[in-house]
Amino acid sequence: MLVVSMNAAVLSLVSLNFAIFGDVPVTVWLPSATGAALLCVIAYRGGVRAAIEYGDLVRTAFDVHRRDLLAKMGLELPRTLEEERNLWTTLGRQLYRGQNDHPELLRFTPSPE
Repeated sequence: MLVVSMNAAVLSLVSLNFAIFGDVPVTVWLPSATGAALLCVIAYRGGVRAAIEYGDLVRTAFDVHRRDLLAKMGLELPRTLEEERNLWTTLGRQLYRGQNDHPELLRFTPSPE
C-alpha cells in the first residue's frame, strides 16, 4: 500500500508539473492530480492500518511466549506480575541502552551442566 501511495504522490506531482510547465488543458491535469492525491491518501492510510495490525500480532506473539523467552535466556522466572514488569523494564534497559538500574532483578538460573 505504501508503494501505491508513493506512486500516486509522484503521479500527482507530475500532473501538476504538466499544468505549470506544459501546455495541457485543465480538463486533463486537474482530474489526474486530484485523483492521484486522493489515491495517495487512501493507500497511505491503508498501509498504516495494516502496519498497526501486524505490530499487534507481533506483540501478541511475544506476550504469549514471554515466559518461554525468559527461560531460554536463562533468567529466573518472576513470581508476580509486578516482578515480571520490573524484570522486563530492567532487561529492556540493559539490552537497548546498556544501563542496569536494578541488577538484582536479572537473576540467572544455574545451567544444568
